[in-house]
Amino acid sequence: MDVTKEEFLSWKGDKVTQVVFKMLEERREAAKDILSRSAGMEPANDRLLVGMIQAFNEVLEVQYEIYSDNASDSDSPED
Repeated sequence: MDVTKEEFLSWKGDKVTQVVFKMLEERREAAKDILSRSAGMEPANDRLLVGMIQAFNEVLEVQYEIYSDNASDSDSPED
């Protein structure tokens, strides 16, 4: 599925997208706070929180150029 840069920027600027991103930022900060207070008590939980934080970062930092680079690297038959 191809998405133009204009479509991508429109999605990033959409009110609903902004609300979702704000929620993800709040959850990321909550995970960081929990990790800062409980690190080392339960290593499995630490790993879970670190993974959550990394996932939140990946979504929050999405950029069109990253998407378009990945799209051009695909093995689609159109290439």
